[in-house]
Amino acid sequence: MLCETAKRQADPDALPPNVAERHRREGRIGYLRGGRWGAEPFGPDAVHGDAVVIKALYDPFLASGLEATLEALGVHRLVLAGVFADVCVDATARTAFQKGFEVSVVSDGTIGLERPTADALAFMKRCYGARVATASEIAAGWGPARESRGESAEPALRSEASPQAR
Repeated sequence: MLCETAKRQADPDALPPNVAERHRREGRIGYLRGGRWGAEPFGPDAVHGDAVVIKALYDPFLASGLEATLEALGVHRLVLAGVFADVCVDATARTAFQKGFEVSVVSDGTIGLERPTADALAFMKRCYGARVATASEIAAGWGPARESRGESAEPALRSEASPQAR
């Protein structure tokens, strides 16, 4: 399992100059810096042996070590959830697709920022071949029960799994 801590802001001095400048203009300097309210990891807790990747930009493939970690673990399929569908999730799906990963997006695990969630999900499905499914659909097709039967532990998702994706 790979846990990505998505709600952490890097030190502004470590950001690319254009990103740091935009953050300064918008008053977002250090708003999610470690140790401050709202910056602590949320969601499933990492357990012993999990790889944890901290991201500071929309696309976690940039400057986080994510790709090397995935390669070392032999991962070829990603299941994405997070904020926002049309920003960070899209950026991650785009790069993952371009790097040859299979992409699935949890339809009830994200929300759109600038456009409707359904539109963002449909775009990722159309442009990146992303599979779109609810968390329940993913959980039903992925887990220890499948492994114990000698089946792949990866989710067996249908492309049309979520009504939101249609």
